[in-house]
Amino acid sequence: MSDTEASSESNPESSPEANPVESVDESVGGGEPAWTADHALAEWQRINSELDDAKSTYEAEIAPATEAYQAKTAPLEEQRQDLAAWFVTHAGSVGADEFASDAGKVTISTRESPKIDNADSFFAWVAETNNAALLQKRISVTQFREFQKANPESVPPGVVVEVDRSAKFKPA
Repeated sequence: MSDTEASSESNPESSPEANPVESVDESVGGGEPAWTADHALAEWQRINSELDDAKSTYEAEIAPATEAYQAKTAPLEEQRQDLAAWFVTHAGSVGADEFASDAGKVTISTRESPKIDNADSFFAWVAETNNAALLQKRISVTQFREFQKANPESVPPGVVVEVDRSAKFKPA
Protein backbone atom coordinates (compact mmCIF):
# COMPACT_ATOMS: atom_id res chain seq x y z
CA MET A 1 0.00 0.00 0.00
CA SER A 2 1.43 3.41 -0.94
CA ASP A 3 1.53 6.44 1.33
CA THR A 4 -1.20 7.99 -0.81
CA GLU A 5 -3.45 4.97 -0.33
CA ALA A 6 -2.80 4.95 3.40
CA SER A 7 -3.77 8.60 3.71
CA SER A 8 -6.87 8.03 1.57
CA GLU A 9 -8.14 5.43 4.00
CA SER A 10 -7.45 7.50 7.08
CA ASN A 11 -8.67 10.82 5.66
CA PRO A 12 -11.89 10.78 3.64
CA GLU A 13 -11.08 14.21 2.16
CA SER A 14 -8.02 12.78 0.44
CA SER A 15 -9.92 10.01 -1.36
CA PRO A 16 -9.64 9.93 -5.17
CA GLU A 17 -13.20 11.26 -5.47
CA ALA A 18 -12.55 14.21 -3.14
CA ASN A 19 -9.06 14.94 -4.46
CA PRO A 20 -8.58 14.64 -8.22
CA VAL A 21 -4.81 14.58 -7.80
CA GLU A 22 -5.08 11.12 -6.24
CA SER A 23 -6.52 9.71 -9.45
CA VAL A 24 -3.84 11.10 -11.79
CA ASP A 25 -2.26 8.35 -13.89
CA GLU A 26 1.37 8.23 -12.74
CA SER A 27 2.52 5.77 -15.40
CA VAL A 28 2.84 8.24 -18.27
CA GLY A 29 6.15 8.37 -20.20
CA GLY A 30 9.47 7.65 -18.54
CA GLY A 31 8.11 7.26 -15.03
CA GLU A 32 7.19 10.95 -14.79
CA PRO A 33 3.79 11.63 -13.20
CA ALA A 34 1.11 12.96 -15.49
CA TRP A 35 0.77 16.10 -13.38
CA THR A 36 -0.57 19.42 -14.50
CA ALA A 37 0.51 22.55 -12.66
CA ASP A 38 -2.98 22.81 -11.14
CA HIS A 39 -2.89 19.21 -9.91
CA ALA A 40 0.65 19.54 -8.54
CA LEU A 41 -0.21 22.77 -6.70
CA ALA A 42 -3.35 21.20 -5.25
CA GLU A 43 -1.35 18.20 -4.04
CA TRP A 44 1.32 20.49 -2.61
CA GLN A 45 -1.38 22.41 -0.73
CA ARG A 46 -2.89 19.16 0.63
CA ILE A 47 0.52 17.98 1.86
CA ASN A 48 1.26 21.37 3.43
CA SER A 49 -2.10 21.29 5.17
CA GLU A 50 -1.34 17.85 6.64
CA LEU A 51 2.09 19.04 7.75
CA ASP A 52 0.53 22.12 9.37
CA ASP A 53 -1.93 19.87 11.21
CA ALA A 54 0.94 17.68 12.44
CA LYS A 55 2.84 20.78 13.59
CA SER A 56 -0.24 22.06 15.44
CA THR A 57 -0.58 18.68 17.16
CA TYR A 58 3.09 18.81 18.12
CA GLU A 59 2.81 22.35 19.45
CA ALA A 60 -0.33 21.56 21.43
CA GLU A 61 0.61 18.15 22.83
CA ILE A 62 4.32 17.42 22.57
CA ALA A 63 6.04 20.81 22.85
CA PRO A 64 4.82 21.45 26.44
CA ALA A 65 6.20 18.06 27.50
CA THR A 66 9.48 18.86 25.75
CA GLU A 67 9.66 22.22 27.53
CA ALA A 68 8.99 20.55 30.90
CA TYR A 69 11.71 17.99 30.17
CA GLN A 70 14.17 20.72 29.23
CA ALA A 71 13.30 22.75 32.33
CA LYS A 72 13.92 19.71 34.51
CA THR A 73 17.12 18.55 32.80
CA ALA A 74 18.82 21.90 32.09
CA PRO A 75 20.10 22.35 35.68
CA LEU A 76 21.31 18.73 35.72
CA GLU A 77 23.15 19.23 32.40
CA GLU A 78 24.79 22.36 33.80
CA GLN A 79 25.88 20.46 36.92
CA ARG A 80 27.25 17.68 34.76
CA GLN A 81 29.26 20.18 32.69
CA ASP A 82 30.61 21.74 35.92
CA LEU A 83 31.69 18.29 37.13
CA ALA A 84 33.34 17.51 33.79
CA ALA A 85 35.33 20.76 34.10
CA TRP A 86 36.28 19.79 37.66
CA PHE A 87 37.44 16.35 36.45
CA VAL A 88 39.70 17.96 33.82
CA THR A 89 41.12 20.42 36.37
CA HIS A 90 41.62 17.69 38.97
CA ALA A 91 43.33 15.39 36.47
CA GLY A 92 45.71 18.19 35.56
CA SER A 93 46.47 18.97 39.20
CA VAL A 94 47.28 15.34 40.06
CA GLY A 95 49.08 14.67 36.77
CA ALA A 96 46.83 11.83 35.62
CA ASP A 97 44.67 11.17 32.58
CA GLU A 98 42.36 8.89 34.52
CA PHE A 99 41.25 8.20 38.04
CA ALA A 100 38.67 5.97 39.64
CA SER A 101 36.71 5.29 42.80
CA ASP A 102 33.98 2.86 43.80
CA ALA A 103 31.52 5.20 42.06
CA GLY A 104 33.20 5.00 38.66
CA LYS A 105 36.13 5.91 36.47
CA VAL A 106 37.01 9.10 34.61
CA THR A 107 39.32 9.15 31.60
CA ILE A 108 40.51 12.49 30.27
CA SER A 109 41.06 12.75 26.53
CA THR A 110 42.71 15.58 24.67
CA ARG A 111 41.89 16.70 21.15
CA GLU A 112 43.77 19.46 19.38
CA SER A 113 42.00 21.64 16.83
CA PRO A 114 44.42 23.84 14.90
CA LYS A 115 43.03 27.15 13.71
CA ILE A 116 44.71 29.73 11.52
CA ASP A 117 45.49 32.85 13.52
CA ASN A 118 47.36 34.73 10.77
CA ALA A 119 46.38 33.59 7.29
CA ASP A 120 48.99 35.64 5.45
CA SER A 121 51.93 34.22 7.39
CA PHE A 122 50.49 30.69 7.32
CA PHE A 123 49.93 30.60 3.55
CA ALA A 124 53.30 32.21 2.90
CA TRP A 125 54.89 29.47 5.02
CA VAL A 126 52.89 26.76 3.17
CA ALA A 127 54.10 28.09 -0.19
CA GLU A 128 57.69 28.53 1.04
CA THR A 129 57.97 25.06 2.58
CA ASN A 130 55.73 23.21 0.11
CA ASN A 131 53.46 21.93 2.92
CA ALA A 132 50.22 22.02 0.94
CA ALA A 133 49.19 18.72 2.58
CA LEU A 134 48.14 20.80 5.60
CA LEU A 135 45.36 22.35 3.53
CA GLN A 136 41.89 20.90 3.05
CA LYS A 137 40.67 20.35 -0.47
CA ARG A 138 37.54 22.45 -0.58
CA ILE A 139 36.54 25.82 -1.93
CA SER A 140 34.93 28.71 -0.09
CA VAL A 141 31.33 28.96 -1.31
CA THR A 142 31.15 32.67 -0.45
CA GLN A 143 34.33 33.51 -2.35
CA PHE A 144 33.26 31.33 -5.28
CA ARG A 145 29.98 33.26 -5.54
CA GLU A 146 31.96 36.52 -5.60
CA PHE A 147 34.22 35.04 -8.30
CA GLN A 148 31.15 34.01 -10.33
CA LYS A 149 29.69 37.51 -10.11
CA ALA A 150 32.88 38.94 -11.56
CA ASN A 151 33.35 36.04 -14.03
CA PRO A 152 29.88 34.66 -14.87
CA GLU A 153 31.06 32.37 -17.66
CA SER A 154 34.17 31.07 -15.90
CA VAL A 155 34.86 28.28 -13.41
CA PRO A 156 38.35 27.81 -11.96
CA PRO A 157 40.20 24.72 -13.22
CA GLY A 158 39.50 21.58 -11.23
CA VAL A 159 36.17 22.88 -9.86
CA VAL A 160 32.82 21.31 -10.66
CA VAL A 161 29.66 23.22 -9.79
CA GLU A 162 26.83 21.08 -8.45
CA VAL A 163 23.43 22.74 -8.64
CA ASP A 164 20.61 21.79 -6.32
CA ARG A 165 17.27 23.36 -7.22
CA SER A 166 14.26 23.23 -4.96
CA ALA A 167 10.71 24.48 -5.02
CA LYS A 168 9.19 26.73 -2.38
CA PHE A 169 5.41 26.76 -2.20
CA LYS A 170 3.45 29.85 -1.22
CA PRO A 171 -0.26 29.27 -0.73
CA ALA A 172 -2.67 31.53 -2.63
